[in-house]
Amino acid sequence: MRLRSDAAAAEAYEMALDDLCAALAARHDDCWDRLEDAATELHALHGVSFDAILDHLRNLIRCEQAREQRERLFAASAGRSP
Repeated sequence: MRLRSDAAAAEAYEMALDDLCAALAARHDDCWDRLEDAATELHALHGVSFDAILDHLRNLIRCEQAREQRERLFAASAGRSP
């Protein structure tokens, strides 16, 4: 016995997806705010130079890029898209 019609289930899914997309979009600005807060606190309160902050972020980005590259290579070797 079905409790919901397929159309009602699809509508509920779309609404949930829309809510998720809106929540993620709102987090985008929050992420930038946290990054700005962290950089200014590191510099102003902990005496970390701006160059050191930039070096740290560049290293983080390189690590993320390497991780993404490994995932793409793994997916390609498995014959699927990442």
